[in-house]
Amino acid sequence: MSTQAIRQIVLLWVMWSIVIVGYMHIAPMRYAPQRPDDSLVWTADWTNNQPYLLEPFLNEQVAWDSEFYLSIATVGYDDPDVQLVEEGNTAYSMSYAFFPFYPYLMKVVRLPFVGLGLSPIAASTAAGLAISLLGTLAAMLALADIIRDKSDEKRQVRTAFMLLIFPSSLFFATVYTEGLFVGLAFCSLALMRRDRLIAAAVLAAFATWTRTIGGVLIIPLAMSWFLAYRAASARSQSAGRYARRFDPAWQ
Repeated sequence: MSTQAIRQIVLLWVMWSIVIVGYMHIAPMRYAPQRPDDSLVWTADWTNNQPYLLEPFLNEQVAWDSEFYLSIATVGYDDPDVQLVEEGNTAYSMSYAFFPFYPYLMKVVRLPFVGLGLSPIAASTAAGLAISLLGTLAAMLALADIIRDKSDEKRQVRTAFMLLIFPSSLFFATVYTEGLFVGLAFCSLALMRRDRLIAAAVLAAFATWTRTIGGVLIIPLAMSWFLAYRAASARSQSAGRYARRFDPAWQ
């Protein structure tokens, strides 16, 4: 992939990040729902007593399941401020329903934000957003790299752009796992395309530790290993035939 294509993709990503994050901050200015939300029995408590959802810093990038990722990154899986599920005489934190790679990565990335003076939850929010956005950039570059042999520079950039204009791409700019997952998954596929199978397997494992659907990557990974093995066997046989042609005693 050319330097020019990479530059254009990065520029698109920067512009998209500014537009989508800016829009999500401007839109609530036109309509601000009143809390607590009493539309259902459980929504009043959910929208009025959840510290991870009520933190004002980058609050527009936080919703619903973000609470659990922020909780794991800030405190850990056994956080008393997170909802519990009771089973018999035992109560379990709902955080255990969420995979660890994204919040644990947030736990590392949040450290510089803590040093800047942000509150613990705000630092985790900033880290989650940064990871989601950077994961989206990695996915764009990987998509362009996957089609590099069959497309020109304009089509590579257009393919990356299509990822951003998909309606649900707004989740790439929130404290959700989607941005990180697509980055890991597409980078894994791009590495398979380049026959770098060990690195692809590592990223596939990380994708699986991010979202359950990452396990599907075992299919293209197994196919890549099989094709690589068959190609290596063909080269070995070809080398053997070549050697026997000049040395009949070669076994």
